[in-house]
Amino acid sequence: MALDKESVRDALSVREYVEYLGIQLRRVGNSLRGACPLCGGSKRATKFSITGERWHCYGCGESGDVFALAQLMERCDFSSAVKQIAGIAGVAPTVEYDESERKRRQQVRAMKERDKQKRQLRERQQAETSAGAVWEHLALESESGRRYLAKRGIWGLHGEVRFGKNSVCLPLRQTDGRITNVVGRYIDDRSPKIRGLKGCGTLGMFGDFRKLDVTTGPVMLTEGLADWCSARLLWTERLILGAHGGHRMADITRMIAAQLKKRGRALMFVAHRDNAGKRATKAALEAARSEGLLDENLFVYWVQGNDLNDELREP
Repeated sequence: MALDKESVRDALSVREYVEYLGIQLRRVGNSLRGACPLCGGSKRATKFSITGERWHCYGCGESGDVFALAQLMERCDFSSAVKQIAGIAGVAPTVEYDESERKRRQQVRAMKERDKQKRQLRERQQAETSAGAVWEHLALESESGRRYLAKRGIWGLHGEVRFGKNSVCLPLRQTDGRITNVVGRYIDDRSPKIRGLKGCGTLGMFGDFRKLDVTTGPVMLTEGLADWCSARLLWTERLILGAHGGHRMADITRMIAAQLKKRGRALMFVAHRDNAGKRATKAALEAARSEGLLDENLFVYWVQGNDLNDELREP
């Protein structure tokens, strides 16, 4: 006789187990919040959160599923945690499954995972469909936003940048010009500095790749939003593209490599000399070579100072 952990998991949700422990939960957006049953934190800085069948405590840093919580609460191993949850849920041990039943259950789980991925893809596509409308409704001007840009040596770019509440915004586009996200950089000291639209992917680029044939010189690819703005002012005759973080430079390189190769255009990476910048540039160069771009058409512009916009400021 044995306990089927999937049946036990289905019989008692994380929410039900936490409420069984005597914790009151309240809904906040898509999650449930309450005091942590492990550390007891109830203030904002130590908030216990449940999203779906996963939980996380921002105080003690622990996270996991219902079995992980039972393990921590009872200080026991996984098998004992399954028995603990089964006892609460009233799930009785069952006869162990033969090989055919085991395979059937694996197929069911695989099907559920595929359905989950399809649902997430649909949700992302729906969110990305609305990104263009969000961009069109952003303000063309903002006094505080312009002050922030001017302080960083960035001016102009009318219509190319727009403004949200306390943020400077740019659209993330695909190679065909479609806007699939809108990314904003906060102009105050808020953390994180950068935000995007909920549900939208970050695989896209600042700048419009459709302008490839009306620009000259190497195509420039920057690490982020602020550097893209600075590069637009430094190299006005070139096509300036930007990644939503250096880790996306290699992905964008793969997106545009075929068109660059077809036209014999050069590609220059605008990167920082810190470790993250060097790693991102190395990965982007490897991606370019794997896509057939020649070394004679690949260049790196290393940013002097902390940001590219330092080169725009008056001494």
